[in-house]
Amino acid sequence: MKKPVMIAFDYGQTIIDEHPVDFVRGTAEVMKYAVVNKFNKTPEEIQSISAQLKKELGNFKPGHDFGDYGEISNLAFQAFLYESQGIELSISYEEAELIFWDSAAWGKAAPGIEELLAYLHDN
Repeated sequence: MKKPVMIAFDYGQTIIDEHPVDFVRGTAEVMKYAVVNKFNKTPEEIQSISAQLKKELGNFKPGHDFGDYGEISNLAFQAFLYESQGIELSISYEEAELIFWDSAAWGKAAPGIEELLAYLHDN
C-alpha cells in the first residue's frame, strides 16, 4: 500500500471533543481581571450588551451569538465593549481574548486520538 501524502482530519469531535461554546463563562473568566467595574456589570449583562452590539453592527447571524464583524477585530470589539461599560482590566486585550476563548470554547483530546497520531507519526 502506498502511503498517503497527507491525511486530513475534521477538528471538532474527531481530534478534539468540543464542548458547547459558553460566552458567559468566557466573560466571567475575563471579568476576574476587572480592576474597575464602574456600573457593577455581571458577565451575563456584558454578554447581553455584546449580543446587542453585534446585532446593531448588522452582522448578527440568527440562532448564534457570534458572527462576522467585517473589519472590526475581536480585540477592538472587546476594547469597545469593556470600556463602554466602565470596565478596566489588569491585563491586555490580547490576554483577555485568550482567556475568553480558552474558557468559552474549551475542549479536550478525543479518546484515542493521541494513540492514532502517534501511530501515524511512526508509520
